[in-house]
Order: sequence, then C-alpha cells, then structure tokens
Amino acid sequence: MMISIIIRTYNEEKYLEELLSSIRNQATENISVETIIVDSGSNDKTLEIAKRYNCNIQHIKQEDFTFGYSLNVGCEAASGDYLVFVSGHCVPAATNWLIQLCKPLITKQVDYVYGRQLSHEKTQFSEKQIFDTNFPNKSSIPQRSNFCNNANAAMNKSLWRTLKFNESISGLEDLDFAQRAQALGYKLGYQSKSSVFHIHEESWSQIQHRFRREAQALKQIAFSSLSLTEAIYWFFLACISDCEKAFNARSLLRNLASILKYRYHQFRGLYLGRCESTYKNIEPKRLYFWPYSINKER
Repeated sequence: MMISIIIRTYNEEKYLEELLSSIRNQATENISVETIIVDSGSNDKTLEIAKRYNCNIQHIKQEDFTFGYSLNVGCEAASGDYLVFVSGHCVPAATNWLIQLCKPLITKQVDYVYGRQLSHEKTQFSEKQIFDTNFPNKSSIPQRSNFCNNANAAMNKSLWRTLKFNESISGLEDLDFAQRAQALGYKLGYQSKSSVFHIHEESWSQIQHRFRREAQALKQIAFSSLSLTEAIYWFFLACISDCEKAFNARSLLRNLASILKYRYHQFRGLYLGRCESTYKNIEPKRLYFWPYSINKER
C-alpha cells in the first residue's frame, strides 16, 4: 500500500520546507509515502527545497496551467493507491495528519475525503471565521453535501482515473470533482481529526482576485449569479457577524478595520467574477493566475 502526496507549487519557499519536514515525520503505520511536486515555473528556492527532500518533481508550463491540469499531472505521476492533496502553504498540525486523513479511504467508508483547516496567527480575522464555518471540529463520514477543498484532501486513485479533474475551469476544481463524484454514487466525507494550518499572506488585491477567480469557476459549475444588491447585502451580513464574534472575543477594536477591508474585497471579487465571462477571454493565463510579482507577494 502506498500514499502519494501531491503538492502544487509556484514560489512556495516560505512554508514548503516546514510542510515537507512534517510529511517526513508523519506516523504512517508502515505505509509507504511518496511526495510529488507539480511546479509551474518557480524562480525562488522551491525546487531546491523539493530536491533536498527527494520529491518527484513534475514541471508544467505556466501557459498550460490550470488548477485541475496541475493536479491531473501529479495524479498521473503517482504510484500510490491513495492520492493526497495539500497546499504548499499548509502545514500539518500533528504527526497523525496523514494517516487520519486516509483512514476513511482505507476502511472504505468514503471515496473522497477532506480534512480540517485551521487558522494561523497571520490569518485575517474574517478568514478565520470562514475556516471555522467550513471546517468544524466534528467529522461527517460520509457527508451529504458536495462541499470539498483540496488544500487538505485525499481520494482513491481509482476514483481519479474514473473522473479526473476539470482542466477548463479557473478554480474550485475540488468542488466540481466532488459534485460529479456524488452524482455517480461515490461517497464524500469530512475528517476533522486530520488538520493543517492554512496560511494565507495576501494583500487586499490578492484576496479580491482569489474570490473573483472562484466566482467565475462557480458560475461555470453551478450556473449561479450574484447581483450588486445581493453582494452588498451579504457584505453587511458578514461584517455584522464578524464584528459580533470579535466583540465577544474582546478584539473588535483591533480587528474592525481588517474585517471591513476583508469582506469588502471578498464580495467585490465575488461580484466582479460573477459578472465577467470565463477567464480565457479576460487576460493571458500568466497574468490571470499570477497577477502579482513575487516581490509584491512578500
């Protein structure tokens, strides 16, 4: 039995070593583990770090990149019975992260499982509320909804062979895959015992761009729309909820400005993404997926 861990990278030097070190130290109960890096042209120390940890490095061109395509490249290169996906800026919270994530697959309870995502000290207050809502401290195996997130997830390789990831959408390839899998009778699950710290260090414009990109993908997956009135309504509702939680935590004054800025850029991005056509008609792919230079990202 083997587990293949697939990590998409583009200039992920800041947290990659901590992630790979944690993978090396996982308690795997004698299960073999391989780590596959799918890199999109990093020009920092990402590849140097990956080589030090003997990763199987797969290279793809930036002009060919989509989230789904990069995962398919990694899955194709994988030798494992189980495929694990983790973001290059996530760090496992414990040494049993990997085995806990894969256990529902090994015991055949589900075909596709995702784990918990925890906020970090650098996480914006509003994003922490999103993590707490989407990734609660209670497992659901199997689950009824088709929600899923590939920042910390695993599936049977046989399932991937059957469906593969959608390479034509600009994001939410995990949600699209989960929706198609459930429609065919495959089971999804949420494993709260497998946790990672998901570390986003984004500027306000990067936050807006991320939600804009995801909104475009959601429009393709679910044919959903968002009017300006709805965006304003949900913005105020989210701000009120965040402020109430910050008040109860006695941190409202410290977090008020960031709450307003985060939710503004979130819902502005969602609104713009729902209004636009597909990403292929907007701008060159290099600018669409990586619109900011590495100097601006740090």
